[in-house]
Amino acid sequence: MGILGDRQELYFSTEHDEWEISYQPRLGLPLTSYKEKWEALKQISPSSTAPMEQGLLGTASRPLRRLQYLAEEYLTSSPGLDSSSANIALLGGLRSALDGKSLTKEKTFQLTETTVHRLGAMHEAEYLRQQVRIYY
Repeated sequence: MGILGDRQELYFSTEHDEWEISYQPRLGLPLTSYKEKWEALKQISPSSTAPMEQGLLGTASRPLRRLQYLAEEYLTSSPGLDSSSANIALLGGLRSALDGKSLTKEKTFQLTETTVHRLGAMHEAEYLRQQVRIYY
């Protein structure tokens, strides 16, 4: 809803919804099983350690590992020519992440956001291609 949801008077109701009708056939799981699992989770108090300081992310950081995972997926999807102007900075950054080079938090975040956006667009394009039955 965003921060303006209350001003826009957006409200949602679960009365007479059909979420589970369309959800269960795709996954084969009723939504109630998720409620039970959520309630069964162990509660852990927040950590008292200070957040990471701004600076370089080492090879053990979670954001960098996520970026490396996304980079592998993106680079194996044939994203286009390395010399294409839209790909030069992104592909160079992704290869640096895969090589384990230290990246700033800001650079890691920017590369992750761009990669997620592009992967999402590629998956959407693939879905639409299948819907209109275009084969190559």
